Amino acid sequence: MEVTRPSNDKIGGYVALLTGVLMVIMGILMIVLKQDSLEIILMIAGVFAILVGVLRIYDGYVINDKMLMIIGVIVLIVGLVLLLAPNLVSDILMLLLAIGLILIGILTVMGGVADRGDGKAYVLPVIVGAIFVIVGIYAALNLDDTADIVMIIIGILVLIAGAIRILAGAKQAQIF
Repeated sequence: MEVTRPSNDKIGGYVALLTGVLMVIMGILMIVLKQDSLEIILMIAGVFAILVGVLRIYDGYVINDKMLMIIGVIVLIVGLVLLLAPNLVSDILMLLLAIGLILIGILTVMGGVADRGDGKAYVLPVIVGAIFVIVGIYAALNLDDTADIVMIIIGILVLIAGAIRILAGAKQAQIF
């Protein structure tokens, strides 16, 4: 009795289908859990960083490489911070985002003002820049809301990417 095996294309299609489903689930969780999903992601990253740090320290010890051991200690500390203080890391990330928005806004306004010799075309960059500054200030003053909005947006993008992957995988696996 001969066993037929699916082609590599079909297997690849099933893998794409499965990863697409996982992406859709992850996207939905990000949308529903919002900031909590960011903290979970940071904690998982912390666990990985702790493992990598410990392995680097061990490797450095075995081959007597002090620099590798120092790198391992730094990665281990970062991992511990991610694991034990995900709220703090989340707030810092959102604050950096807010500062970035404010800086982009200021630079956009400055660029618009610098180009004011071109008639009224400078008005749009000034307005857009001012909006960036306002959004940045709001984000800095409301870090939790900012994290929620960011995770909802990322969740929607992951969900869409997962749906596209499901369709591509189903086509590749010749499901329809």
